[in-house]
Amino acid sequence: MGAPNPSIRSILCMVDFSPAAKALIDWSARLAQRTGAGLRLLHAIHVPSDPLHPTTEFERSGDLQARRAQCETAIAALMPPSTVSMQVAIVSGDPVEAVVDYCRGHPIDLIVAGSLGITRLKRLFLGTVVERLVRLVTCPVLILRPAGRGPDKIGRIGVCCDLSPDHLPLIRWGGRLAHALGASVKVLHAIESPVHVDMIDPATGPYGQVQSQLQQQIDEQLKRMARDEIVSEVAVSTHLATGPAQDELLDRVRGGNVDLVVVGVRHHSAIGKLIVGSTTEILLRKAPCHVLTVPVPFVTKAAAQEAVAPRPPTGVVRDPFYLAHRCETEHAENHHRLEAVYAMLDRLEPALSLVRIPPRPATEEDLIRVHSAAYVHQIEATARHDHTQLTPDTYACAASFAVASMAAGGVIAAIDAVVAGQIRNAFVLARPPGHHAEAGRANGYCLFNNVAVGARYAREKLGMDKVLIVDWDLHHGNGIQHIFEHDPSVLYFSTHQYPLFPGTGHLLEVGRGRGEGYTINVPLRKGLGDGEVAHLYKRLLAPIAHDFKPDLILVAAGFDIHKKDPLGGMKLTAQGFAALTRIVMQISDACCQGRLVLVLEGGYHRQSLADSVRAVLEELCDRTHCDVNQVAARFKRRKVEPSIYRCTEVMKRYWSCLNESEVNRERQDDHG
Repeated sequence: MGAPNPSIRSILCMVDFSPAAKALIDWSARLAQRTGAGLRLLHAIHVPSDPLHPTTEFERSGDLQARRAQCETAIAALMPPSTVSMQVAIVSGDPVEAVVDYCRGHPIDLIVAGSLGITRLKRLFLGTVVERLVRLVTCPVLILRPAGRGPDKIGRIGVCCDLSPDHLPLIRWGGRLAHALGASVKVLHAIESPVHVDMIDPATGPYGQVQSQLQQQIDEQLKRMARDEIVSEVAVSTHLATGPAQDELLDRVRGGNVDLVVVGVRHHSAIGKLIVGSTTEILLRKAPCHVLTVPVPFVTKAAAQEAVAPRPPTGVVRDPFYLAHRCETEHAENHHRLEAVYAMLDRLEPALSLVRIPPRPATEEDLIRVHSAAYVHQIEATARHDHTQLTPDTYACAASFAVASMAAGGVIAAIDAVVAGQIRNAFVLARPPGHHAEAGRANGYCLFNNVAVGARYAREKLGMDKVLIVDWDLHHGNGIQHIFEHDPSVLYFSTHQYPLFPGTGHLLEVGRGRGEGYTINVPLRKGLGDGEVAHLYKRLLAPIAHDFKPDLILVAAGFDIHKKDPLGGMKLTAQGFAALTRIVMQISDACCQGRLVLVLEGGYHRQSLADSVRAVLEELCDRTHCDVNQVAARFKRRKVEPSIYRCTEVMKRYWSCLNESEVNRERQDDHG
């Protein structure tokens, strides 16, 4: 069957204070846990004058701020004990308008809402909240019935669709939920009267000739569509009925044969949004089971096929020339690091179908976008000597200038390939590392600042408006920070052990001039593990990155935060690096069409380095899919929450997403 369905990354649950609110939140939390998605809870404080939409006395009481506090307390009481990270947002205004506005500023894949049933009079004149919602939002809405089954008991999902390509998203979403919930899929189609019905496809013939042959052709086409859209692990069947679609499909749903039904909603005209009596309207109001509404765009068959085309592969930059940078004495940053990684890669490369990207030397023009010309010539001059000690910890040999130029050029080559769409993402496995190199001097084993060279190239040569640099190395990337601290087009986010070399990266170093607020430092004490770091990245990096909306993401990927690394005191394992990779992949998919390039920095325990690089590559290729929520749920609050709180207090003046209650309130098991 088809390629794997894309994951559900972010779920928004509309919360009220009805008797069913607790069950609604619990359903959403269990769905988030099964899909690995983040969960946001949104409540809109609204006191309408229209008596047809009554609100509780609780919501009417007190001033707005007091009511916000009351709502937060009430929602906290409704949250079930869960390993899923839940963020709460309290807004004011019309509930539907509030959700629409919220979705404009946040990447939401699925909205969950409850439907308690409204009288016919109210439906006729006003429409329910969920009916208004599904007509206005651009993402699917899962409408839960109070008497419907929980996510653990969903056995069969019905998908109501026709044969047009614009109904492919319905099948895709049905398969997506079925895969997450362990359910099967039944594709439902009603063959209406053959009179006055156009041909579905030129090869099919008029819609009334030879009824049995027509049914067979339709059934085969439905099965073909399902095979292309749903992963093989999900059992798929079809059901054809003859008669009006509204009656036939509703009878099928009422018969108890499906626990959740998927229907399409067209957003093509103002009139179309107001039509009452469509199949979707009937199922939305009368179906006894849960209903998932999926926006149905008008697309051509070619566009639909393009939308589900396989993603490009992952690229790697590797070259034996990177081993030629060598020190005449024992040194932590040595060629044996890459030898261990390349040996692992030789075994892994065939299984992952990795694409090798040939590196090229960075030109002087490339380098002086970041470094001074005098410094570039200084490093070039080291080629005349067997050994040059540039700083107490940084050396160069006769080959180092050429190797360092090739390392920076390797980043440029990877960016070119990703932006051109030749590959989905890339990992540059080169040395010497770069994030400590300043504009005018070597530092911390680094000669040229590879990531900075790549970011400037993307900005000035490729026209990228905004670049996000994520640095998870043990040590703060002083060079990257100083190079971009005046530049609002480059957002630098660094987590690092503090205090430690190079001594920079204090919480209050937030950028300068126009770049103020675009440097985000999160200094960490030693001892943090997979759960703490994954939790922190979800809480801080994800919302800020979504607000920044980069065109490209670069990662200074240091592996010296591994628990076995001799230089640090962090406790990450290969799974922690997989979680971090999945987080930045989710951000890149949401913000910049997956454009993501990782660049090797530190990591000095060879076996741990090789194992962790492997975990990262397997995530980049989607060979594995790390459950980020599961990893983050293992965090110990006392270890990481103080760092999150301090960073939030400093940065919320620059990033409104950190000023919302959703970031400052999470419900987690307290492992501290």
